[in-house]
Amino acid sequence: MEAQVTAQTLEMKVPPMIRELHAKALAAAANFKSAEIELLQVLEEVGRHRAFLRYGYNSLFQYAAKALGLSESVAFVFINVARKASEIPELKKEIVSGALSVSKAKKITGVITRENSAAWIELAKNSSQQKLEREVSLANPREAGRGRMCYVAAQNEITERVVVPISGVSRAAAASGAPITDVPTAGVAAPARVQLEVGISEKLMIKIRRAQGLLSQKRRRGAGLEETLEAMVDLYLSKHDPTERAKRQLLRGKLNESPEVAAESSRILREEVTACPVGSTKNKRATAPAELMSDLQVLRPVTDMTASMRTPERRSGKPPVRPPRPPVRPPQPSVRPPRRPLAAATKHRVYLKFESRCSHIDQRGERCTENKFLEVHHLKPLHLGGDDRLENLTLLCSGHHRGIHLGS
Repeated sequence: MEAQVTAQTLEMKVPPMIRELHAKALAAAANFKSAEIELLQVLEEVGRHRAFLRYGYNSLFQYAAKALGLSESVAFVFINVARKASEIPELKKEIVSGALSVSKAKKITGVITRENSAAWIELAKNSSQQKLEREVSLANPREAGRGRMCYVAAQNEITERVVVPISGVSRAAAASGAPITDVPTAGVAAPARVQLEVGISEKLMIKIRRAQGLLSQKRRRGAGLEETLEAMVDLYLSKHDPTERAKRQLLRGKLNESPEVAAESSRILREEVTACPVGSTKNKRATAPAELMSDLQVLRPVTDMTASMRTPERRSGKPPVRPPRPPVRPPQPSVRPPRRPLAAATKHRVYLKFESRCSHIDQRGERCTENKFLEVHHLKPLHLGGDDRLENLTLLCSGHHRGIHLGS
């Protein structure tokens, strides 16, 4: 009661203009919280119905960042919370009621489940941001060690540093001869640098140290972590990047065959698969020519008649007993044979043509930047007379590929 009287007394002492400004701030904060909840619910509905595919976006994140104009960080937070809220109704209920903010809900998305939802929701409602982050990191250390990249000034860049507590060093690490702490070294000045921070396991650290030692031995000088990471990435890309593999095939002369000849070869192979069902190659009668099949059909009743004449019923003058005819089976629906995959040379040409990047162009004339989960798409479908010529093929990410088939 005394606190209420004190608050009223203080309110009376505040000038009217300041009280009006405070009321506007309270209303804006309430509108902000209401808008957060509404945005969360709308994104959940958009993701459930995959509405972003209808507008040419390959993911809900791209839709939120480009179509809605949200920043990437805000879009990431709201999408994660929306997906987790759809899985856990209790979390959604607390957010909608205003008892739990979206920022706090985002911090527990990596640890909350249906089984422990009550405990984590209660902790998030009654704890500070700092305490909540600490409890999440203790429950799931990987959440605290998620990798992130951001631009930093050259003078603030940590060029090379790995710090491992003495108690956490295993015998394998000590035996490998890896230093416990690396002192930062001066890096070459560059217009833009990216600071990479990621928590890794001790086992991975030992592997990186081993690769660093091998690279140093090869180059006859000490190799830094950046050089080691670059060498490992270059080696992986040279072996697994579709564009690099296609370039190697081009240099070896494997792609000298004209695209028209390759398309004709693919068409002939596809017709062979259509004519010969799966598993019929082991059956000689199934692969026999039509003339041989007709001869076999004529010879079969003759053979049956010859066998019946040798039966005791035939010798005694009695009519032979014929077995009952099998029932006539209704015609079975035709099963489409499995599609034969594209020839490797054709796929290499497609990746070279589109530089291992989705070729979709949105309504604003911007090309999709996705370079993973790529799929080859026939502009004119095969069942409508399309073929495997390079002019009929394009490269799309899985999201835009689903969107095209959804609209067709």
